[in-house]
Amino acid sequence: MISFLVPVYNRDVRSLVNEIFDQCRKLNIEFEILVYDDHSKQKYKEKNKELAFKTGVAYLELSKNLGRSKIRNWLAKNSRYNNIVFLDCDQYIRRRTFVQKYIKEIGEAKVVYGGTSYKKKEPGTKYRLHWTYGRKVEAQSPSKRKRNPYLSFRSNNFMIERDLFLDCKFDENLTTYGYEDTLLALKFEEKEITIKHIDNPIEHAGLENTEVFLEKTNTAIGNLPFLIEQGVKTRLVKFHDKLSSVGITKLLLFLETPIKKKIEASLHSEKPSMIAFQLFKLYKYIDIKK
Repeated sequence: MISFLVPVYNRDVRSLVNEIFDQCRKLNIEFEILVYDDHSKQKYKEKNKELAFKTGVAYLELSKNLGRSKIRNWLAKNSRYNNIVFLDCDQYIRRRTFVQKYIKEIGEAKVVYGGTSYKKKEPGTKYRLHWTYGRKVEAQSPSKRKRNPYLSFRSNNFMIERDLFLDCKFDENLTTYGYEDTLLALKFEEKEITIKHIDNPIEHAGLENTEVFLEKTNTAIGNLPFLIEQGVKTRLVKFHDKLSSVGITKLLLFLETPIKKKIEASLHSEKPSMIAFQLFKLYKYIDIKK
């Protein structure tokens, strides 16, 4: 009936997988859980390999790192059932009805996105930027996501018909972190495939400190030239082009040193500004364009 696909990299996923397993067993449905480790550190393999002894769970350790797109495509290719659910490894399932909600959507839509949530409690200052971004940008209600169904799509928690996914797939030319879900959503839009947004969030548990979060943001922005080659313009690219057309990017470059100091201070503060974060990304993209 349904396959749950969990690509793993440097994360203990026992709690996540066991929760999926328990919910499926209680519903008495046909299921499988594929857990592929993308060449994690040994300490994570030691913890996760116990999952291989659970009936209905296929645990596999890869000898080399395939990357975010390729491992997800491989998981889908090796799945048995025509309904597959992709779940990122750095998440927790808080709702006892998580699996049941996806089961109810089978046959209702070809692509179903459940959403993302973050804890309400504020973390320490060094994790505050990621948490703030997640709460304000990623953790959207279904009604808000429906306003921009393709731009609001994330690949961390979604169900799709297997044959459809294998026809679209993640773009394996994108080998580094960032925007792989944007490209996939574009394929859905081009094929006029509706994304159904429902209230079935999974909680993001892998908060990264500000330095790591900004480094990953830099990596993602480095992928933008490739996206543009594919005919994709993100909101950041459109915003840059609009500012550039009226000469504002030249002014930003003139004021670069004092502005960047203020951005840096804000992003590392207890209350990081999302405007400062957008300026951080804009400056990074301007650097790429130079």
